[in-house]
Amino acid sequence: MVEALITGWADLWLGVEKRSTNDGIEVTLRLKSNAHYVLHWAFARRRPGTWQAPPDTVWPSETRAFSKEAAQTPFSDHQGERGIVIRLREKLKTPFLVFDLFCPDTRRWENNQGKDYYVALRRVCLGPKTGLPPQSVSNKCGRRNGMIARISAARRVAGRTRRSAWPC
Repeated sequence: MVEALITGWADLWLGVEKRSTNDGIEVTLRLKSNAHYVLHWAFARRRPGTWQAPPDTVWPSETRAFSKEAAQTPFSDHQGERGIVIRLREKLKTPFLVFDLFCPDTRRWENNQGKDYYVALRRVCLGPKTGLPPQSVSNKCGRRNGMIARISAARRVAGRTRRSAWPC
């Protein structure tokens, strides 16, 4: 499922899709715009928080270091869509991918009005014991930060006091 993060602009839309893989998580950023944009990104331990440059082992092709705190990756055309796929290994235990968009042609930054954009990389989902799909729990949890809040909300939704939780 693609989550729209940047909307409301006539010339810019960005959506994010997260998918669990055998060895970690895959984050796909999908861009719709006539302008050329670059993803200016890093990792963060908190929201908001200090940016930490991603290790070059997770860089998509054509990524370059921007500073000690960030990297930049151009959006590439793939099957009629512009996007970036970032593959993260399980052992990389950072809670957030943080980013802004930069348009070199206009020198325009889209940075969520100075708050940056955050994508949660770890989440807790309910398993088959509850019978609820992960989306049901996600919607009930809202956007509160912290795994404890999500687990507590999941317990309330499931109506259970004891249950198992594991990373998706």
